[in-house]
Parts: sequence; C-alpha cells; structure tokens
Amino acid sequence: MSQEAELKLEELLRKAFEEPAYRAQFLNELLDADIYVAGNSEHCSGDGVQEHIIGKDETLQIKTWPHEEYEQIIPFFTSLDKMRLALGEGEHFVRFSCRVFFKMTLGTLLILNPESELQKPFYPEEIQELLYGEDASFKAYTLEEDTQILLGQPEEQPDYMLDQLSKVLLNYPAVRAAYLAQMHNPAIDQEPSHIIALLFDDVLETDKVQKLHQHIAQVAKDSSEEVKPLDLLHLDKKEKEGIHAYFFNEVEAFYQKPKEKKKGFFAKLFS
Repeated sequence: MSQEAELKLEELLRKAFEEPAYRAQFLNELLDADIYVAGNSEHCSGDGVQEHIIGKDETLQIKTWPHEEYEQIIPFFTSLDKMRLALGEGEHFVRFSCRVFFKMTLGTLLILNPESELQKPFYPEEIQELLYGEDASFKAYTLEEDTQILLGQPEEQPDYMLDQLSKVLLNYPAVRAAYLAQMHNPAIDQEPSHIIALLFDDVLETDKVQKLHQHIAQVAKDSSEEVKPLDLLHLDKKEKEGIHAYFFNEVEAFYQKPKEKKKGFFAKLFS
C-alpha cells in the first residue's frame, strides 16, 4: 500500500472518530488495506517493507503484549510511522492484508495504532461481526390489513442523526430520498420506534441492500443520544394509500439526492 493510501486511511480514521457517518466506510477500507504488525515469518524477517506473500502453512511470529482479561493483545498499525511511534525504530515487521490478519488472530484482542492520538481496540466479537456477521437490526414483517399503525413526527427531531445519515446516503446514488417518522404498532411494539423510509431510483442487489441497512443501523445507533428501535421501509410510488402515502403526502424528506449539474457548452465539447 502506498504512502498516499496510508495517509488517506488515517484521515478516514480521524473522520470516523469525529463523525459516525464515516465509521462503516473506514472499517470497509481497513479490511481491504494492508497493515503492519511487529514480527516476522520464517522466510522473511528483518527491517524494511516485506513484500513476501505468506504461505498457507508458513509460520508467522507476531509481537504481543500481556492483557489481564484477554491474556494477550496484538498491536497493529496503518503505517510504519505509527508503528515506530509505539515500538521504536528497531522492530522487525511484516505487512499483509488486514482481512487475513483478522482471520488469523480471531479470538484475540487487537489494538490499532497504540500510542498514537487516534487508537482503536478491536474486540473478538466485533471482528467476528465484521468478517462474518449479518446485521439483525431490521426484521421484515408483513402488516395485516386491519393492523392499526400510529404514525407521526417525533416531538424532538434527531437532527444530528439525520445529518449523519444524509452524509451516508450520499454514498448510495440509488437512494433518491429519505424520510423520518415515528411509528407505533401496539400489536408488536411496546414503545414507538423511528421509521426511515427510503425512495429508490434503481433496484439494488440483495447484498448492497443489506450493506445499506447495516450502514444506516450503525450510524443511527452511534449518532443518537437515546437509542430507539429503528425500522426501515422501502417506498413504492404505486401505493396510493396507507403508510406509503403518508410519507409522500405529509412528510418532508430529510435527504434528497443532489441533482447532477448540467455541463456547460465548452465542457460538453471536451467530455
């Protein structure tokens, strides 16, 4: 990974600390990035960047620190500069895929960039969720025709949460608009929940829909002072009555996809 890519990842880490909207993006980028660990392999050790690809049965020795609860903790780093800040100049190191590193060390407490201003622990349960987990924040259910649903607006708008979600939705061009309401289904829920209704321009593949749902769930949780149950609804313009009509006719969208700027005459000539 180039130094430019490392700096970009570290800048994304800084943004993730400041705003929940960037946390899922940072985690995705981290999984696909190369990271540094103090240690060496049987075929590759010493100072300098290690370009060696670790083989299936190859032994890798990694530096660990003692920990009371988890027995040991493994430090890892986004760049050599961050590693040397924590461990000094003389450490041997290996660079390889973060996703592979997470799989190899599953069950161990990890810490990213210890001794730096922005450091993050990764607990075993969190890593398991990142690698293999499926989000259970949303459960699909069908409402019977005679089910009474109470809809309205929250007494206090969760402005910060809506701002963070708007930043998230900018990364999903298929979403044309998003709306917020408060919903209470006495037959299922004991307390009102927030419901976010999404209007799409394009049909998303199942895995992309799941990713969007996970992203919304995590950002909503991280950006709310009071964690409320959250439901999602995919709006259908063909529905003229009921819950869909409520959003279209009575609720102002908190997010609308930015309109594409029309190219000027000279820009069109060179596009």
